[in-house]
This record gives sequence, structure tokens and C-alpha cells, in this order.
Amino acid sequence: MRWFSDTQLTLFHTYEGASLGGDALVNEKRKITASSQCDSFLAEMALEPSVINRLHRVIEKGYPEVLLCDYVRHEEVDLVVLGTQGRKGLLKAMIGSTAKNLLHLLECDTMVVRD
Repeated sequence: MRWFSDTQLTLFHTYEGASLGGDALVNEKRKITASSQCDSFLAEMALEPSVINRLHRVIEKGYPEVLLCDYVRHEEVDLVVLGTQGRKGLLKAMIGSTAKNLLHLLECDTMVVRD
């Protein structure tokens, strides 16, 4: 991280909302769960305070293929690092179906990191 000491970092996380717009309470609970997942992830990373101070969290309801592509386009993102946990089929086991889709859709450099 020392190489990129002045770079803004964004932790972008999506979650599924209730079907068909659904219940606002269900959506709020899912957003809280997604936020807790981000907190847990960041705690596991044990990042330096200087990195945490540059970290911006984005938590959105919807499909990552749509939301992340829009975010990359509007924020002029240079690099996306995707974490993946794919477990089905040979190619999907290697990178995961969402990561595979994003590799084709994102309009910036992309690196996939397997969990």
C-alpha cells in the first residue's frame, strides 16, 4: 500500500434486496447484514490506520454487474480488485460467475483475487 499512499480506496459491496421491491424492513436488515460483512472483512485485513483513513465504503442493493459497472464509469475508476469464492464448474470454480461476468463488463483494469 505504500506505493499508492495517496490513492483513494473504495470497498464496494452489493446485497440482494427483497424481491419485487419488497418489504422495506427486509431490505434494511439485508443492508445492515451487508454492512456487518464489510466490517468483518476490514477487521480481518488488519489494515494500517493510514489505509483505513483513505477507505470509502459503498454498500448498494442490487446486482454487482450493473452497480459496479455504473460506479466504475461515473467515478472514473482505474483498477478494480475482485474477490471471488466461486465453487461450481471448472471456470466458475476458478473465478466465480459474478467475477467472470464483471471481467467482461468492466471498462477498467481488473484483477481477480481468489479467497
